[in-house]
Amino acid sequence: MYKLLSNQDQGLNRLISQARILTDVKIIINQVIDYQIAEHTDVAKIQGGLLTLICDSSVWATRLRYMEPQIIKKLHQFSMLKKLQKIEIKVRPSTFKPPEQQEKPKRRAELSQNAANKIVNDSEAISDPALQNALKKLARHAKS
Repeated sequence: MYKLLSNQDQGLNRLISQARILTDVKIIINQVIDYQIAEHTDVAKIQGGLLTLICDSSVWATRLRYMEPQIIKKLHQFSMLKKLQKIEIKVRPSTFKPPEQQEKPKRRAELSQNAANKIVNDSEAISDPALQNALKKLARHAKS
C-alpha cells in the first residue's frame, strides 16, 4: 500500500503514463477528424507504429477507413505520432444508451367492441371487396 501511495509502484506508474498518452492521442484525434466521427470514436491503444481506434458502429468505422491516409498524414504533424504507420479500426457497439435513446416497448392499440361493430357496419357500404374484407379482419381484433 505504501508503494501505491508514494508513487513508487512501477506497474501503476506505467498504467498512468499509458492513460495520459491515450488521452493526449484522443485530443489530437478529435482535432484531426470531423467532430461527428470523433463522438463515435475512442483510442484503444498505440503501440509502435500502430494506432488502434474503436468506433461504436460500422458506419463510423467505414468512414474512418476511407480517411485513414489523410488522418495519418495529419497525425504526423504531432511529435508523439511521427512514427505512426497504420491505423487499425475496430467496431465495438456501445452497450449503454441514454434513456431517451432506448427503445420503448411498442404498445398495441386496443379496439373496443363498439368500434369493431361500427367498422363492420360501415364496411357493408363499401363496394371494393378487398377493402371490405380488410376492414372486417381488422374488426376481429376487437377487445372482448
